[in-house]
Amino acid sequence: MKNEFVDPLLGETYDYILFDLPGSRNKLTNNAVVAAPNAILPLMPVPEALNGLRETATKLVAPIRQQLGAFDILATVPNDLSRRVDQNTKDRRLLESMNTDEHFASYLMAGYDGVDPDSGDLPEGTTVEEVLDAHIPPFARVTAADWEAIDTGERAAPKVPIRHSAAFGDAYEERQPLTAYDPEHPQLDHFETLAVIVEQGGIQA
Repeated sequence: MKNEFVDPLLGETYDYILFDLPGSRNKLTNNAVVAAPNAILPLMPVPEALNGLRETATKLVAPIRQQLGAFDILATVPNDLSRRVDQNTKDRRLLESMNTDEHFASYLMAGYDGVDPDSGDLPEGTTVEEVLDAHIPPFARVTAADWEAIDTGERAAPKVPIRHSAAFGDAYEERQPLTAYDPEHPQLDHFETLAVIVEQGGIQA
């Protein structure tokens, strides 16, 4: 895939090439990771989401990093949220785990400096906050202090994107990009942020 598809087209014909792949490791995924060794990981608020990320870290990310070296997770993105996050909802559980859990941080670092995603340990001198700041887009970053302020009523709960929207399905049915189907859609700014993350090769401080 790299030799026959990406190398001849990237830079000459296309500025970017994106692959939409399952998180499991198979021949197609292996080829795509070698051809385009950067990833954005969307996570839906379902019970198996974090276990799925753990499996991806253990069986895909860590082995590839150990074998090939660089494989960058540019961002992890909560996707298709629909519930409040100031109550114990599935959206809250996903978002809070993403933003505070040391095991979540270790999944993102799996395979670097011998990091075992099951241990929760990070490379010496690396903090959970540093890892999460570098992997969660600003629009989805809610720190432990933020959660405490939300729970005590000191601040309002954020309406964190990317939220479920009928416009996504409608645009797909009309075979139009969201920018054409609904140019005023409130979530377009967040997709623009993701585009900038791809362009920059990661989240910039």
